Amino acid sequence: MEWFLQLRDRPNDPQLKARFDQWFHDGEKNSKAYERVRCLMGDASVLLAKDETFLVKASQKAPPKNISHIIAAILLIVFGAGIYFPDTITWLRADYVSGTAERMTVNAPDGSILSLNADTAIALKYSEKERRLVLIRGEVFIEVAGDLQRPFTVDAGGGLTTALGTAFDVNLRDDKTSITVVRHRVAVRTDSGQQGLILQENQQVDYSSDGQLSTVATVDAVPATAWRKNRLQFEDLPLSDVIEDLERYLPGKIVVQGEKLRQRRVSGNLDLVDPNEAIDTLALAFDINVTRISRYLIILH
Repeated sequence: MEWFLQLRDRPNDPQLKARFDQWFHDGEKNSKAYERVRCLMGDASVLLAKDETFLVKASQKAPPKNISHIIAAILLIVFGAGIYFPDTITWLRADYVSGTAERMTVNAPDGSILSLNADTAIALKYSEKERRLVLIRGEVFIEVAGDLQRPFTVDAGGGLTTALGTAFDVNLRDDKTSITVVRHRVAVRTDSGQQGLILQENQQVDYSSDGQLSTVATVDAVPATAWRKNRLQFEDLPLSDVIEDLERYLPGKIVVQGEKLRQRRVSGNLDLVDPNEAIDTLALAFDINVTRISRYLIILH
């Protein structure tokens, strides 16, 4: 328990990580004990109990007919998917991790500049033949240093994106990965066997978790990287995508109730300095009800 709490509170402490690694690998008893605690603490009920108020605070009261839907959503979170503490096993795989609402800039060994969005984890795998960045979760903007002998490739969500002298953004969501080119070009291919493609400046493509590539879209690349300036800009995106991006700035989970609402197309420009206010602004603009179960669980319906 002590290790879990220390790692949760100090996710970027290298000395703590080193001590934990030594303890974790010092016998099967330690690793099994830690996994039991991690699974227990991952239960959403722990998060809800941790919030002393545990009161429903709704920006707009839900109509009585929707109460059953709200309760169903809460039960799904508590007993199903769960609201998670940072996954420590993922954390151990990563070289760099940004916390909730924390952005990070990494100067890579080759001179590339890596800008991590909030709640992002990456691992660097450099060799004499290639430079590979594994995006474990989250979003990263990459300004690639030139090296003709070692191509720079991002491995994310079942696909590979190789820089062709470029700056680009990779956003790994639950069900898809989005690639947006800001400067020059990238080559994108997936594990599905589908033919890869070349993305040009101000172009974007998504690929699903099973490797299916979307149609290439011409976009303004600025909104895709607006998070670097504390903004969340989006145009004609499903509400579920916007909420997934917002979740990186809040503890716990935001549940969007109902597939119709999840797929509603929205556009906007939100300030990430106060993500709770951003949720209220979004809800007001698109006539969405907000129910706050606690600071760890928000339901949109």
